[in-house]
Amino acid sequence: TWSAGVLRFVPGTDSWEEFVLPYIPVVAFAVHPGTKTLVIGTSGHGFFLAPNMVVSTDIDQNPVENDPPGSFELGQNYPNPFNPSSTIPFEIYATGQYRISVFDLLGREVGVLLDEVLPAGSYRVTWEAGNRPSGTYLIRMASEGRTVSRVVALMK
Repeated sequence: TWSAGVLRFVPGTDSWEEFVLPYIPVVAFAVHPGTKTLVIGTSGHGFFLAPNMVVSTDIDQNPVENDPPGSFELGQNYPNPFNPSSTIPFEIYATGQYRISVFDLLGREVGVLLDEVLPAGSYRVTWEAGNRPSGTYLIRMASEGRTVSRVVALMK
């Protein structure tokens, strides 16, 4: 961790503890598979070695869904740059309330393209920019506390 050294997880207590170099900025680390040596690279303090590391290769036997409930993908608009309208594709993997908004670079919401409950599926919305000035905008999709954004360029 940056300026906090290396921490290690203690399975019996389900907690993290300081392991080595508590006040040195660690920028990279790796465990050599043959020697089980932890190699730690720091910013301005050289490399450190911690031999005979116990490396866990256990895996969780509970499968993880690739697309958990409420997940979605926001595709890149086309065309981009555009004038005066652009299509924004998106895909959702669970029924839910979805909102797609347009923001200027000052963070002001300048339009709402969609705000409704939709079932899982592939969709697209169109942004008709109207009299909006040329510039860079953000398209943001939100649902259940999750958001994803894309940058779009309007050129008149």
